Amino acid sequence: MGTKRAQYWILPAFILLICAATPDKPAQSVSGRYIAADIDPQGNVYYIDSAYTIEKYVPGKGVVARQSLLRYGSGAILDVSNPVEPFVFYPVSGYLLVLDNQLNLQNETNLLEGENMAPAAFGRSNDGQIWIYDDNSHTLKKLNRQGEKLQESIWLEDASHEQGEGCNRIIDNGINIFLMTGGETLQVLDANLNRKYRGVRSRKTLVGLLDGAPLLGVDSIVCKEAWDPARAFMGLRPDTAVKLSQGEIPLAIKSGNTLFSSGQTLFLRTR
Repeated sequence: MGTKRAQYWILPAFILLICAATPDKPAQSVSGRYIAADIDPQGNVYYIDSAYTIEKYVPGKGVVARQSLLRYGSGAILDVSNPVEPFVFYPVSGYLLVLDNQLNLQNETNLLEGENMAPAAFGRSNDGQIWIYDDNSHTLKKLNRQGEKLQESIWLEDASHEQGEGCNRIIDNGINIFLMTGGETLQVLDANLNRKYRGVRSRKTLVGLLDGAPLLGVDSIVCKEAWDPARAFMGLRPDTAVKLSQGEIPLAIKSGNTLFSSGQTLFLRTR
């Protein structure tokens, strides 16, 4: 009896050892020189290359769709939080492009037409509208797809967006809106645009959410903020950090998939 019982324990322990020793999946090279990139909740990558072509990359299949955006120029930011209709925004010209899941153009709107705005951050709202942080008024604005203002926050930040710096990401999970302002300040607002938190984060980049808490990247480190709704933020939790190799810059993390760059090349590491 003792021998049989020991055999029953050895097999699960052996399986556990094998699973624990299984290395992480190697990163997949997605693209060379790129202008903008994002990842959807299914782990598909969307990027605009140096020829101003947007492409959709599916792991295991490669590029499955592409569309030229040459006439819109450079400086785009992508939001593919809803892969059914990816958003492409050009903060200098104000053009918002709404695409379908095959990257065909569905709608084009100039959100800055007749408006004195300086977009420093952009993102899709949870209900399919648009968030813009306006560096002129230092407020967060919610616009509909025709560019009409639906909501506006109080004044948030006195530090201006640095000249030449790319447009930042805004993430809306239906409960809170997360954004960085002034290059280094993390702002968290609720759906009614009441500010819940503001704190300096030493020029980290907002790359995603994990369990409703923001993931902030700097160099090759991604840290999860310790989120306590009753006590706001309690600081960084290094034990939940994602660490990349030296020279690898985190761009976006969704559903356990990590999009990062190394040199001028775009890489994807799947869960």
